[in-house]
Amino acid sequence: NDDNWSWLRDLLDPVRDAAVRSQGKIFFARLFKAEEAAEMTTILSEMESWRDSLTETREQKLSRALFLLGYDKHMSLVK
Repeated sequence: NDDNWSWLRDLLDPVRDAAVRSQGKIFFARLFKAEEAAEMTTILSEMESWRDSLTETREQKLSRALFLLGYDKHMSLVK
């Protein structure tokens, strides 16, 4: 169902920079596919560097939401 992804569109659509939107999609796909804690740690580390480079509020909101999603998944994989 397409409505299941509306929250992601709500985060991506307001971001003006196409490169940031694209990178957000890539990070989401990587987070979604990751199945091991070590893999998640690598992705989260890369996301931290990416987050530090973002300046606009909408970009920061996108990166923060994706990072928290990844952190939550990381915690479930560590158990």
